[in-house]
Amino acid sequence: MFRIKKVLNVNVVLAEQDGHEYIAFGKGIGYRQKVNACLPDNAIFKKFMPLDDSRKSEMIQSLNNIPPVYISITSQIVTYAEQQLQLSLLPSIYYALTDHLAFSVQRYHSKQSLGNRIYWEMKTYIRPLNLKRLIEQIQGAYGGKVIGLVHDYYPLWNVEKAKADTDSDPWLDEYSYRTYPALFSMFDALIVHGENYKEAMKKELDFKGPIIPQGPFSYRFIEDDDPVPPKFHKKIVFAGNINNSKYLSQVPEHWHLDVFGGQPHQELLDRENINYKGSFTPTELPNHFDGGFGLVWDSDSFDEVIGESAEYNRLCYEHKLSLYLAKRMPVFIWKHAAAANWVTENHVGFAVENLADIWPIIENFTEDQYNAMQPNLARVSKLIRNGVFAKHAALDALLAVNEPYNKW
Repeated sequence: MFRIKKVLNVNVVLAEQDGHEYIAFGKGIGYRQKVNACLPDNAIFKKFMPLDDSRKSEMIQSLNNIPPVYISITSQIVTYAEQQLQLSLLPSIYYALTDHLAFSVQRYHSKQSLGNRIYWEMKTYIRPLNLKRLIEQIQGAYGGKVIGLVHDYYPLWNVEKAKADTDSDPWLDEYSYRTYPALFSMFDALIVHGENYKEAMKKELDFKGPIIPQGPFSYRFIEDDDPVPPKFHKKIVFAGNINNSKYLSQVPEHWHLDVFGGQPHQELLDRENINYKGSFTPTELPNHFDGGFGLVWDSDSFDEVIGESAEYNRLCYEHKLSLYLAKRMPVFIWKHAAAANWVTENHVGFAVENLADIWPIIENFTEDQYNAMQPNLARVSKLIRNGVFAKHAALDALLAVNEPYNKW
Protein backbone atom coordinates (compact mmCIF):
# COMPACT_ATOMS: atom_id res chain seq x y z
CA MET A 1 0.00 0.00 0.00
CA PHE A 2 1.27 3.46 -0.94
CA ARG A 3 0.46 6.77 0.73
CA ILE A 4 0.15 9.84 -1.46
CA LYS A 5 2.44 12.72 -0.49
CA LYS A 6 1.72 14.96 -3.50
CA VAL A 7 -0.49 14.78 -6.56
CA LEU A 8 1.50 15.85 -9.62
CA ASN A 9 -1.28 15.28 -12.16
CA VAL A 10 -4.04 12.78 -12.84
CA ASN A 11 -1.57 10.05 -13.79
CA VAL A 12 1.45 10.79 -11.56
CA VAL A 13 1.85 11.11 -7.80
CA LEU A 14 4.65 11.34 -5.30
CA ALA A 15 4.03 8.41 -2.94
CA GLU A 16 5.67 6.80 0.08
CA GLN A 17 6.04 3.16 1.07
CA ASP A 18 8.18 1.70 3.88
CA GLY A 19 9.99 4.99 4.38
CA HIS A 20 10.95 5.38 0.70
CA GLU A 21 9.60 8.01 -1.67
CA TYR A 22 8.61 7.07 -5.20
CA ILE A 23 7.33 8.87 -8.24
CA ALA A 24 4.50 6.58 -9.28
CA PHE A 25 2.74 6.36 -12.64
CA GLY A 26 -0.73 4.90 -13.07
CA LYS A 27 -3.80 5.68 -15.14
CA GLY A 28 -5.95 8.11 -13.14
CA ILE A 29 -4.14 7.46 -9.84
CA GLY A 30 -4.06 11.16 -9.04
CA TYR A 31 -7.61 11.94 -10.09
CA ARG A 32 -9.47 13.64 -7.22
CA GLN A 33 -6.96 12.23 -4.74
CA LYS A 34 -5.80 14.01 -1.61
CA VAL A 35 -2.58 13.98 0.37
CA ASN A 36 -2.28 10.94 2.69
CA ALA A 37 -4.78 8.94 0.63
CA CYS A 38 -3.79 5.30 0.19
CA LEU A 39 -3.19 3.58 -3.12
CA PRO A 40 -3.19 -0.20 -3.63
CA ASP A 41 -0.13 -1.69 -5.33
CA ASN A 42 -2.13 -2.75 -8.38
CA ALA A 43 -3.13 0.87 -9.11
CA ILE A 44 0.49 1.69 -9.98
CA PHE A 45 1.96 0.33 -13.18
CA LYS A 46 5.44 1.86 -12.76
CA LYS A 47 7.32 3.50 -9.95
CA PHE A 48 10.86 4.67 -9.42
CA MET A 49 12.77 6.27 -6.59
CA PRO A 50 14.56 9.55 -7.34
CA LEU A 51 18.32 9.41 -6.90
CA ASP A 52 18.54 12.29 -4.47
CA ASP A 53 16.53 15.20 -3.11
CA SER A 54 17.74 17.69 -5.72
CA ARG A 55 16.81 15.33 -8.53
CA LYS A 56 13.44 14.64 -6.91
CA SER A 57 12.61 18.35 -6.75
CA GLU A 58 13.53 18.77 -10.40
CA MET A 59 11.33 15.87 -11.47
CA ILE A 60 8.37 17.02 -9.41
CA GLN A 61 8.54 20.53 -10.79
CA SER A 62 8.85 19.23 -14.33
CA LEU A 63 5.99 16.73 -14.06
CA ASN A 64 3.77 19.37 -12.49
CA ASN A 65 4.03 21.37 -15.72
CA ILE A 66 3.63 18.53 -18.21
CA PRO A 67 0.11 17.88 -19.57
CA PRO A 68 -1.14 14.37 -18.71
CA VAL A 69 -1.49 13.43 -22.38
CA TYR A 70 2.31 13.09 -22.71
CA ILE A 71 2.43 10.67 -19.79
CA SER A 72 -0.32 8.63 -21.42
CA ILE A 73 1.58 8.56 -24.73
CA THR A 74 4.78 7.54 -22.94
CA SER A 75 2.96 4.70 -21.20
CA GLN A 76 1.72 3.35 -24.54
CA ILE A 77 5.17 3.63 -26.14
CA VAL A 78 6.90 1.84 -23.25
CA THR A 79 4.26 -0.90 -23.09
CA TYR A 80 4.58 -1.52 -26.81
CA ALA A 81 8.40 -1.55 -26.64
CA GLU A 82 8.42 -4.02 -23.75
CA GLN A 83 6.03 -6.34 -25.60
CA GLN A 84 8.11 -6.26 -28.78
CA LEU A 85 11.49 -6.59 -27.05
CA GLN A 86 10.32 -9.09 -24.43
CA LEU A 87 12.04 -7.25 -21.60
CA SER A 88 11.33 -4.69 -18.89
CA LEU A 89 12.64 -1.17 -19.35
CA LEU A 90 13.97 0.84 -16.43
CA PRO A 91 11.18 2.81 -14.71
CA SER A 92 13.15 6.03 -15.22
CA ILE A 93 12.23 5.87 -18.92
CA TYR A 94 8.79 7.16 -17.97
CA TYR A 95 10.13 10.47 -16.75
CA ALA A 96 12.85 10.83 -19.42
CA LEU A 97 10.58 10.11 -22.38
CA THR A 98 7.66 12.15 -21.05
CA ASP A 99 9.93 15.15 -20.50
CA HIS A 100 11.47 14.71 -23.97
CA LEU A 101 8.08 14.56 -25.72
CA ALA A 102 6.72 17.60 -23.93
CA PHE A 103 9.88 19.64 -24.56
CA SER A 104 9.97 18.65 -28.25
CA VAL A 105 6.40 19.86 -28.80
CA GLN A 106 7.16 23.05 -26.87
CA ARG A 107 10.20 23.72 -29.12
CA TYR A 108 8.09 23.09 -32.21
CA HIS A 109 5.41 25.61 -31.19
CA SER A 110 8.03 28.21 -30.28
CA LYS A 111 9.81 27.59 -33.62
CA GLN A 112 13.06 26.54 -31.98
CA SER A 113 15.27 24.21 -33.98
CA LEU A 114 18.05 22.15 -32.40
CA GLY A 115 20.54 20.05 -34.34
CA ASN A 116 20.21 16.29 -34.12
CA ARG A 117 23.50 14.45 -34.56
CA ILE A 118 21.88 11.03 -34.71
CA TYR A 119 19.32 12.00 -37.35
CA TRP A 120 20.84 9.80 -40.07
CA GLU A 121 21.28 6.89 -37.68
CA MET A 122 17.62 7.19 -36.71
CA LYS A 123 16.55 7.11 -40.36
CA THR A 124 18.31 3.77 -40.77
CA TYR A 125 16.01 2.16 -38.24
CA ILE A 126 12.75 3.64 -39.47
CA ARG A 127 11.74 0.71 -41.61
CA PRO A 128 8.35 0.53 -43.39
CA LEU A 129 7.31 -2.07 -40.80
CA ASN A 130 7.40 0.61 -38.12
CA LEU A 131 5.17 2.86 -40.24
CA LYS A 132 2.81 -0.06 -40.72
CA ARG A 133 2.61 -0.60 -36.96
CA LEU A 134 2.08 3.10 -36.36
CA ILE A 135 -0.83 3.22 -38.82
CA GLU A 136 -2.35 0.09 -37.28
CA GLN A 137 -2.02 1.63 -33.82
CA ILE A 138 -3.72 4.86 -34.88
CA GLN A 139 -6.53 3.09 -36.71
CA GLY A 140 -6.98 0.23 -34.21
CA ALA A 141 -6.28 1.62 -30.76
CA TYR A 142 -7.61 5.13 -31.38
CA GLY A 143 -10.10 4.64 -34.19
CA GLY A 144 -8.24 7.38 -36.02
CA LYS A 145 -7.85 8.14 -39.70
CA VAL A 146 -4.48 8.27 -41.46
CA ILE A 147 -4.04 10.53 -44.49
CA GLY A 148 -1.02 10.01 -46.75
CA LEU A 149 0.64 13.02 -48.39
CA VAL A 150 2.20 11.64 -51.57
CA HIS A 151 5.42 13.39 -52.55
CA ASP A 152 6.38 10.70 -55.09
CA TYR A 153 5.03 7.22 -55.77
CA TYR A 154 8.14 5.71 -57.31
CA PRO A 155 6.49 2.77 -59.13
CA LEU A 156 4.87 5.45 -61.32
CA TRP A 157 8.26 7.07 -61.96
CA ASN A 158 10.75 4.20 -62.22
CA VAL A 159 8.33 1.87 -63.94
CA GLU A 160 10.77 -0.77 -65.20
CA LYS A 161 12.67 -1.03 -61.90
CA ALA A 162 9.40 -1.40 -60.05
CA LYS A 163 8.33 -4.24 -62.34
CA ALA A 164 11.68 -5.97 -61.84
CA ASP A 165 11.40 -5.82 -58.04
CA THR A 166 9.59 -9.10 -57.36
CA ASP A 167 11.32 -10.51 -54.27
CA SER A 168 12.14 -7.63 -51.91
CA ASP A 169 10.48 -7.50 -48.50
CA PRO A 170 8.04 -4.55 -48.53
CA TRP A 171 8.21 -4.12 -44.75
CA LEU A 172 11.80 -4.89 -43.78
CA ASP A 173 13.84 -3.66 -46.75
CA GLU A 174 14.69 0.03 -46.61
CA TYR A 175 14.42 0.49 -50.39
CA SER A 176 11.71 -1.67 -51.92
CA TYR A 177 9.32 -0.71 -54.70
CA ARG A 178 6.90 -3.23 -53.22
CA THR A 179 6.61 -1.06 -50.11
CA TYR A 180 4.57 1.55 -51.97
CA PRO A 181 1.42 -0.45 -52.84
CA ALA A 182 1.54 -2.30 -49.50
CA LEU A 183 1.91 0.83 -47.38
CA PHE A 184 -0.22 3.26 -49.37
CA SER A 185 -3.17 0.87 -49.39
CA MET A 186 -3.33 1.23 -45.61
CA PHE A 187 -4.12 4.95 -45.71
CA ASP A 188 -7.69 6.19 -45.31
CA ALA A 189 -7.09 8.97 -47.85
CA LEU A 190 -4.32 10.24 -50.09
CA ILE A 191 -3.25 13.76 -51.07
CA VAL A 192 -1.57 13.76 -54.49
CA HIS A 193 -0.13 16.29 -56.94
CA GLY A 194 -3.11 16.78 -59.25
CA GLU A 195 -5.91 15.13 -61.22
CA ASN A 196 -3.55 13.16 -63.48
CA TYR A 197 -1.75 11.74 -60.46
CA LYS A 198 -5.08 10.90 -58.87
CA GLU A 199 -6.21 8.85 -61.88
CA ALA A 200 -2.85 7.06 -62.08
CA MET A 201 -2.98 6.16 -58.37
CA LYS A 202 -6.52 4.82 -58.70
CA LYS A 203 -5.36 2.48 -61.47
CA GLU A 204 -2.11 1.53 -59.73
CA LEU A 205 -3.59 0.77 -56.31
CA ASP A 206 -7.29 0.21 -56.91
CA PHE A 207 -7.56 2.61 -53.99
CA LYS A 208 -11.10 2.81 -52.58
CA GLY A 209 -10.65 5.81 -50.30
CA PRO A 210 -10.75 9.50 -51.28
CA ILE A 211 -7.81 10.86 -53.28
CA ILE A 212 -7.42 14.63 -53.03
CA PRO A 213 -5.51 16.67 -55.68
CA GLN A 214 -3.32 19.36 -54.16
CA GLY A 215 -1.69 21.39 -56.92
CA PRO A 216 1.66 23.15 -56.44
CA PHE A 217 3.81 22.21 -53.47
CA SER A 218 4.48 24.73 -50.73
CA TYR A 219 7.81 26.57 -50.68
CA ARG A 220 9.06 28.67 -47.76
CA PHE A 221 11.96 31.13 -47.76
CA ILE A 222 14.32 31.93 -44.91
CA GLU A 223 12.87 35.43 -44.72
CA ASP A 224 9.13 35.99 -44.33
CA ASP A 225 8.94 39.19 -46.40
CA ASP A 226 7.37 39.22 -49.84
CA PRO A 227 10.04 38.74 -52.53
CA VAL A 228 10.86 41.77 -54.65
CA PRO A 229 9.85 41.60 -58.31
CA PRO A 230 12.54 39.80 -60.33
CA LYS A 231 14.56 41.67 -62.91
CA PHE A 232 13.81 41.30 -66.60
CA HIS A 233 16.66 39.29 -68.12
CA LYS A 234 16.57 37.35 -71.36
CA LYS A 235 17.92 34.20 -69.78
CA ILE A 236 16.68 30.86 -68.47
CA VAL A 237 17.20 29.65 -64.91
CA PHE A 238 17.55 25.92 -64.27
CA ALA A 239 17.68 24.43 -60.77
CA GLY A 240 17.85 20.68 -60.20
CA ASN A 241 19.83 17.57 -61.03
CA ILE A 242 22.18 18.93 -63.69
CA ASN A 243 23.90 15.74 -64.84
CA ASN A 244 20.58 13.88 -65.15
CA SER A 245 19.20 16.67 -67.36
CA LYS A 246 21.05 15.61 -70.48
CA TYR A 247 19.42 18.21 -72.70
CA LEU A 248 21.37 21.02 -70.98
CA SER A 249 24.55 20.14 -72.83
CA GLN A 250 22.63 20.30 -76.13
CA VAL A 251 21.10 23.79 -75.85
CA PRO A 252 22.01 26.18 -78.70
CA GLU A 253 24.85 28.63 -78.19
CA HIS A 254 22.57 31.68 -78.42
CA TRP A 255 20.67 30.56 -75.28
CA HIS A 256 21.74 32.08 -71.96
CA LEU A 257 21.33 29.91 -68.86
CA ASP A 258 21.99 30.22 -65.12
CA VAL A 259 22.35 26.69 -63.77
CA PHE A 260 22.03 25.67 -60.09
CA GLY A 261 22.69 22.23 -58.64
CA GLY A 262 25.42 19.70 -57.97
CA GLN A 263 28.78 20.06 -59.72
CA PRO A 264 28.20 19.52 -63.46
CA HIS A 265 30.49 17.64 -65.82
CA GLN A 266 33.27 19.55 -67.51
CA GLU A 267 31.55 19.67 -70.91
CA LEU A 268 28.82 21.84 -69.44
CA LEU A 269 31.27 24.06 -67.55
CA ASP A 270 33.12 24.74 -70.80
CA ARG A 271 30.02 26.20 -72.45
CA GLU A 272 30.30 30.01 -72.57
CA ASN A 273 26.52 30.52 -72.64
CA ILE A 274 25.94 28.47 -69.47
CA ASN A 275 26.73 30.09 -66.14
CA TYR A 276 27.08 27.58 -63.31
CA LYS A 277 26.01 29.38 -60.11
CA GLY A 278 26.64 26.67 -57.51
CA SER A 279 24.67 24.43 -55.18
CA PHE A 280 22.57 25.70 -52.26
CA THR A 281 20.07 24.42 -49.74
CA PRO A 282 16.41 24.73 -50.78
CA THR A 283 15.85 27.67 -48.41
CA GLU A 284 19.02 29.48 -49.55
CA LEU A 285 18.56 28.85 -53.26
CA PRO A 286 15.88 31.49 -54.01
CA ASN A 287 18.14 34.24 -52.67
CA HIS A 288 20.57 33.55 -55.52
CA PHE A 289 18.03 34.15 -58.29
CA ASP A 290 18.11 37.59 -59.91
CA GLY A 291 15.42 37.26 -62.55
CA GLY A 292 14.80 35.65 -65.89
CA PHE A 293 12.53 32.69 -66.65
CA GLY A 294 12.39 29.42 -64.72
CA LEU A 295 12.64 26.14 -66.64
CA VAL A 296 10.47 23.18 -65.60
CA TRP A 297 11.58 20.40 -67.94
CA ASP A 298 12.72 16.77 -67.84
CA SER A 299 14.02 14.97 -70.89
CA ASP A 300 16.93 12.85 -72.05
CA SER A 301 17.15 14.87 -75.26
CA PHE A 302 16.87 18.47 -76.45
CA ASP A 303 15.13 17.69 -79.73
CA GLU A 304 12.34 15.56 -78.27
CA VAL A 305 10.81 14.89 -74.86
CA ILE A 306 11.79 11.33 -73.89
CA GLY A 307 12.74 9.29 -70.85
CA GLU A 308 11.10 8.01 -67.66
CA SER A 309 11.25 11.40 -65.96
CA ALA A 310 9.57 13.01 -68.97
CA GLU A 311 6.72 10.51 -68.78
CA TYR A 312 6.44 11.06 -65.04
CA ASN A 313 5.99 14.77 -65.75
CA ARG A 314 2.65 13.92 -67.31
CA LEU A 315 1.51 13.10 -63.76
CA CYS A 316 3.47 15.23 -61.29
CA TYR A 317 3.87 18.82 -60.19
CA GLU A 318 7.62 19.38 -59.91
CA HIS A 319 8.99 21.03 -56.80
CA LYS A 320 11.03 23.44 -58.91
CA LEU A 321 7.77 24.85 -60.29
CA SER A 322 6.94 26.12 -56.81
CA LEU A 323 10.52 27.36 -56.37
CA TYR A 324 10.40 29.64 -59.41
CA LEU A 325 6.86 30.85 -58.82
CA ALA A 326 7.52 31.59 -55.16
CA LYS A 327 10.26 33.91 -56.43
CA ARG A 328 7.77 35.47 -58.90
CA MET A 329 9.61 34.22 -61.98
CA PRO A 330 7.57 33.24 -65.08
CA VAL A 331 8.13 29.62 -66.10
CA PHE A 332 8.42 27.53 -69.21
CA ILE A 333 6.92 24.04 -68.97
CA TRP A 334 6.29 21.12 -71.32
CA LYS A 335 2.85 21.38 -72.91
CA HIS A 336 1.94 17.82 -71.85
CA ALA A 337 3.15 18.10 -68.25
CA ALA A 338 0.51 17.72 -65.53
CA ALA A 339 0.94 21.32 -64.39
CA ALA A 340 0.89 22.91 -67.87
CA ASN A 341 -2.81 23.84 -67.91
CA TRP A 342 -2.58 25.24 -64.39
CA VAL A 343 0.39 27.42 -65.41
CA THR A 344 -1.35 28.89 -68.45
CA GLU A 345 -4.75 29.32 -66.76
CA ASN A 346 -3.12 31.33 -63.98
CA HIS A 347 -1.02 33.35 -66.48
CA VAL A 348 2.27 32.61 -64.71
CA GLY A 349 4.17 31.10 -67.61
CA PHE A 350 4.22 29.38 -70.99
CA ALA A 351 3.49 25.81 -72.05
CA VAL A 352 5.43 24.73 -75.16
CA GLU A 353 5.73 21.57 -77.23
CA ASN A 354 9.53 21.51 -77.49
CA LEU A 355 12.55 23.21 -75.95
CA ALA A 356 13.28 24.83 -79.31
CA ASP A 357 10.06 26.84 -78.95
CA ILE A 358 11.31 28.67 -75.84
CA TRP A 359 13.99 31.06 -77.05
CA PRO A 360 11.92 32.75 -79.79
CA ILE A 361 9.39 33.70 -77.10
CA ILE A 362 12.10 35.11 -74.82
CA GLU A 363 13.81 36.91 -77.69
CA ASN A 364 10.63 38.80 -78.59
CA PHE A 365 9.45 39.36 -75.04
CA THR A 366 9.59 42.90 -73.65
CA GLU A 367 10.19 44.24 -70.17
CA ASP A 368 6.67 45.69 -70.13
CA GLN A 369 5.20 42.26 -70.86
CA TYR A 370 7.38 40.75 -68.14
CA ASN A 371 6.22 43.33 -65.59
CA ALA A 372 2.59 42.87 -66.66
CA MET A 373 2.80 39.26 -65.45
CA GLN A 374 3.91 40.30 -61.96
CA PRO A 375 0.47 40.80 -60.35
CA ASN A 376 -0.49 37.18 -61.13
CA LEU A 377 2.94 35.93 -60.09
CA ALA A 378 2.79 37.90 -56.84
CA ARG A 379 -0.61 36.38 -56.01
CA VAL A 380 0.51 32.81 -56.73
CA SER A 381 3.82 33.37 -54.92
CA LYS A 382 1.98 34.30 -51.74
CA LEU A 383 -0.28 31.25 -51.98
CA ILE A 384 2.70 28.93 -52.43
CA ARG A 385 4.79 30.52 -49.68
CA ASN A 386 1.90 30.29 -47.23
CA GLY A 387 1.10 26.68 -48.10
CA VAL A 388 -2.46 27.50 -49.15
CA PHE A 389 -2.73 24.68 -51.70
CA ALA A 390 -1.47 22.12 -49.18
CA LYS A 391 -3.73 23.45 -46.41
CA HIS A 392 -6.77 23.39 -48.69
CA ALA A 393 -6.03 19.79 -49.69
CA ALA A 394 -5.54 18.79 -46.04
CA LEU A 395 -8.93 20.25 -45.09
CA ASP A 396 -10.59 18.50 -48.04
CA ALA A 397 -8.97 15.22 -47.00
CA LEU A 398 -10.11 15.69 -43.40
CA LEU A 399 -13.69 16.25 -44.56
CA ALA A 400 -13.50 13.32 -46.95
CA VAL A 401 -12.47 10.72 -44.35
CA ASN A 402 -15.10 11.91 -41.88
CA GLU A 403 -18.03 12.36 -44.28
CA PRO A 404 -18.21 9.19 -46.37
CA TYR A 405 -21.31 10.26 -48.27
CA ASN A 406 -20.03 13.57 -49.61
CA LYS A 407 -18.68 14.19 -53.13
CA TRP A 408 -15.54 12.15 -52.46
